[in-house]
Amino acid sequence: MNSPLPNAELRKLDQLAHVTIAYLLSITLTSFFAGAGFLDAHIRPGLLVEALLGIAGSAVAALSSCLDRYATGFEREGGRPFPRDATGGKFNRRFARWLFVRPFSVL
Repeated sequence: MNSPLPNAELRKLDQLAHVTIAYLLSITLTSFFAGAGFLDAHIRPGLLVEALLGIAGSAVAALSSCLDRYATGFEREGGRPFPRDATGGKFNRRFARWLFVRPFSVL
């Protein structure tokens, strides 16, 4: 299967974007339903429930940012954009690292 991306670096960035999106979706759903489950079980809302729901909200914000950058394009290690005319924030390896920890920044 041929990829529309012209080189291995861009294909790796594309794979990293997909892994990041899946990770953020799983964090969002897990923390939201866990927090909602604690509320539904009539457990007194406390720090745990607030933290879980905060993580869910922060993960949604990170997911939105990730998808926006992915739709714009990629930034290679040397700073060159792909596609060449892409402007604004682009998905890159350095920013992906931040996206992995962003949901937990509310703690």
